[in-house]
Amino acid sequence: PGPMSEQTASDASESAPGVERTSVLALDELETHDVRRALVLLAGLRSRTLAPLVRSAAVPGGVALTHRVPGDAVGLASLRADGPLRAGHVLAVGVAVLEALVTLHAARLAHGRVDGESVLVAPDGSVVLAATGSAWAAAPGEPGGPSPVDDVAAAGELLRDLLGPGSAPAPLVVAVVRAVDPDLALRPDAAALLAALHRCGRPESLLDALW
Repeated sequence: PGPMSEQTASDASESAPGVERTSVLALDELETHDVRRALVLLAGLRSRTLAPLVRSAAVPGGVALTHRVPGDAVGLASLRADGPLRAGHVLAVGVAVLEALVTLHAARLAHGRVDGESVLVAPDGSVVLAATGSAWAAAPGEPGGPSPVDDVAAAGELLRDLLGPGSAPAPLVVAVVRAVDPDLALRPDAAALLAALHRCGRPESLLDALW
């Protein structure tokens, strides 16, 4: 992915103004058709926890992707670096990420890079999954492209890292361990993992973690 730029934007369909963040996805010419077709599908998806793709455009050497993200959002990676998160915070991140993944996977798409850089925390403490498509080396479902099973494992790895070495509620630990199970027959899909997280307790807003 190339350099990113931002500009203020608003949309009547959104509850609050955000910013438009643009990145460049480098693609070989032979990969561009299938990826652009997937991007058209992605642009039609909406979820409260998924940063929407508002437009894509061919540029030399690839495709420029513009997503709308919350204004003044903080990357989860930098927030985590400032101190540990409580189990309720981790649960809130997990629920938000999995809600976004359920929407993507239902459309036969995948994110491709679920990590602390692509998860953003808005000023009100809410969480969104951003940058969908920015790590696609090929279209979802194609050889070399992102897959739902890898998204689930990446979400599990993220939650495991957020929990750290300290104690955590047993149901949450079990859900995370299952998400990263190397046996694909035992690894839940995004909907099943989301359901498991809902049974793990009450998510806590990350608002206080911001401060």
